[in-house]
Amino acid sequence: MSRSSRNTEGKYPILGRRLRRLAALGFLIGALAFLFAAAKRSAGGTQVHVVGTRWMAASPERVFAVVTDPRKQFLTDNPITGMEVVGDRTEGVGTVYRWKFRLPFGPCFTFDEEVTAWEPNRRLAYRAMTGWEMTAESRLEAEGKGTRLTFTLDCRLPGLWGLIPTCLMKLGISLALAGIARRAEGIENGDQYIPALRFGWLTPLYDFAQRWIFRESMFKTKMVEQAHIEYGHRVLDLGCGTATLTVLIKEMHPQAQVVGLDGDPEVLETARSKAAKAGVNITFDQGMTFALPYPDGSFDRVLSSLMFHHLNRENKYKTMSQVLRVLRPGGEFLLADLGKQHGLAYLIGLILARLEEGVDNVKGLLPGMLREVGFEQVEEVARFRMPYGSVSFYRGAKPR
Repeated sequence: MSRSSRNTEGKYPILGRRLRRLAALGFLIGALAFLFAAAKRSAGGTQVHVVGTRWMAASPERVFAVVTDPRKQFLTDNPITGMEVVGDRTEGVGTVYRWKFRLPFGPCFTFDEEVTAWEPNRRLAYRAMTGWEMTAESRLEAEGKGTRLTFTLDCRLPGLWGLIPTCLMKLGISLALAGIARRAEGIENGDQYIPALRFGWLTPLYDFAQRWIFRESMFKTKMVEQAHIEYGHRVLDLGCGTATLTVLIKEMHPQAQVVGLDGDPEVLETARSKAAKAGVNITFDQGMTFALPYPDGSFDRVLSSLMFHHLNRENKYKTMSQVLRVLRPGGEFLLADLGKQHGLAYLIGLILARLEEGVDNVKGLLPGMLREVGFEQVEEVARFRMPYGSVSFYRGAKPR
């Protein structure tokens, strides 16, 4: 090989590196130019028109009551949006709300909103007073045995906020409407039961999801060990589902009396079949966790695995109070569910929280709630990392 040939080959790697650097620099300059042009173009604001609609199995009166609740929990039970009433008026034309939008690792945007129309059970209208140009309307119409709620938003987003894709705004409205529906339908129908995986038609996939998505085998054995179950103890598996944990408790502690409770009759049939196949004697009862069908002081231990994120805040408190009631003095409650999230898991947790009722979990509020209802020695005893976030074990004891 000639010297000139060797020199030519030796230059190509250097030339390649230079071209890559120039390409990266060009991309960076182009991206900055795009952002500058977009900011300049949106200096006067970006006009947006978005409409969302949803049918709800609740009366117009109930839907209107949820929408006009001053706390607006269907919008504020999450780490992104916050709201407070400004002034003494909490209903009617002239009511002013102060909104705060906090993006993870990003800016915070605040504006005041005034109610401009208040037609009970029919229509609400709003306008932004500060921060941006915005008008919005919520219109309710009786439809069949329920109500159709249509929300219309017209706004001019300032500055770089104008770069927010319209699809994200539509998603936000859809999530808000879903939150209204959950609350209105739950109140109308007496705290309607939320099936496993939220939808009844997904129930047959419950065991598959528990095994391969929620990775139950990674933490349920550890959970039973942390429960410190003793000979002759009566143990309740709260929201037992298809009884994977219930059967495991009985297998690890055959001398304990084990009871499983769930509100879904279809799931309980699977649970009974699973227990029979395992050859263990377990009692299964149908009932709601916030109205336990047991006398005071019935159990030494109560365990709950990945159930609390199905409950809204009110029913979380009710369930905790019921557990405290049915525990014997000195008895312990071990709760495993989504805990406070960090890093990337925080973002995943936000999505899960909006799909279910897990915002209190993601915010790390469960230990404080346990203390509020009367539990003592509340602590996080373990934490497991999962693909969807971290699962925390919380333990609380009933006072002696």
